[in-house]
Amino acid sequence: MFFRRANNQVKNGDGNVQIAGDVGTLEIGIPHAEHFKRLEEAVNQATTSQQEIQAQLERLHSAEKELLSERLEAAKLELKKLKELRQNPGLYFELASDATATLSSALTGELAEKFHEEVTQIKSEINSGKLAAAEAKIDFVFERFELSSKMEAELLDAQSSLAFLRLRLGEAESRAKRAFYLDPTIDRLNGLLDHLEIGDRRSQTLSEFQEGKLQINAPDGSDEWVRLIATEIVVEAEFGEMKLAKNLMRDLEKFVERSGEIGSACSIAVSATQASLAAMEHKHHDVVSYGKKTISLVEELDDQDLVFILRIKGNVASALGELGQLEKAIPLMTECVEGLAELGELARYHYGIRLNNLGDFLTRQNQPEQAEPLLRYSIQLAQEYLPEWHPSLIRRRGNLATAYYEMDLTSKAIATLKEIVIDTSQLNDHDKESTVKVMMTLFNHSCEAKIGSKL
Repeated sequence: MFFRRANNQVKNGDGNVQIAGDVGTLEIGIPHAEHFKRLEEAVNQATTSQQEIQAQLERLHSAEKELLSERLEAAKLELKKLKELRQNPGLYFELASDATATLSSALTGELAEKFHEEVTQIKSEINSGKLAAAEAKIDFVFERFELSSKMEAELLDAQSSLAFLRLRLGEAESRAKRAFYLDPTIDRLNGLLDHLEIGDRRSQTLSEFQEGKLQINAPDGSDEWVRLIATEIVVEAEFGEMKLAKNLMRDLEKFVERSGEIGSACSIAVSATQASLAAMEHKHHDVVSYGKKTISLVEELDDQDLVFILRIKGNVASALGELGQLEKAIPLMTECVEGLAELGELARYHYGIRLNNLGDFLTRQNQPEQAEPLLRYSIQLAQEYLPEWHPSLIRRRGNLATAYYEMDLTSKAIATLKEIVIDTSQLNDHDKESTVKVMMTLFNHSCEAKIGSKL
């Protein structure tokens, strides 16, 4: 074994022997005082380090103890809440509401902006008839976002619209109702009432309105209040409370006159309500006047609702027909039918209604042969989604029977008459009035044809 040789040398000193070289310096024979001084310093240093270590350990133990205590208190608090929830289930809804409010306020910035972008795209796809794409987008948003009540209500609105356009009326109503009670607004209440009137719970429209009215925060004089009163007028009139409806209408008109200018949505609601009330009172000249005013107001908007415009035009055409002005009514109703047909699924329900109206006018203008296929197709559409007792289906069958009578096909007229199903428990007062009118017309035709005894 070989060692590297160190280059060392011995130096003189006063009692010290120093070996200096590559290995550094080794001191031998240190004075006692210096030795004890250094030893004392080393002991003091070790003692200080030991004290610091002990202090650090004590701090760690204290922190662990404090953390354990906090966790124990938190667990006790959670246990206490759970016991309170068991004894008072209503507390759950309060806590859930607080949590939802916290979530709603926290969900701001980029995430909230992204959500509203998605909803805007969904609405655009629905309005352009891309229903499958809209449905897929809704499912995506439900999965991706933590939703507040208002956000969920917006998506339910879209789902309700999709269901209605596909004529799944029960689904449309249920989703509209859930959306309304998550975030009560007058728009959602009106949507829910529309679904009730169209579907098989028509008789419950008044009770649903009265219950929903209590959920809406509409301070007197606000836009929401104006539109809520307008809805109340129509609903009350439909259920036979015409005196109350007319009094409310007069009060609303006075308020609007005193207030001067009101919002466009309120102006449209008031004008459309005036037209509806006039129609129920058979004041057809007023229907034409208020209807044209409503159309003018809607057409001033940047974002026009084409289905709504065509519906109002159809109401104006119906009033012209009732006034005997068929030369004006038929072209206008034809325009409505063609416009609704172009909108496809977006207007399928209203398309069926206006086909029936057009067929009725053609029959009155002594063109029953042209009316008959329109009326039959209108009934065919209605049978896909309306119950047999629905007043719209009653009117359509009545019009078809009249067309058969005018064509001297009395046996077909009788057969069509016998298909009519009447369930008065499901009808409001306005429905009953129109149903009686249909039956009286058919009875008169039957008497004239001397077939009354066969009915």
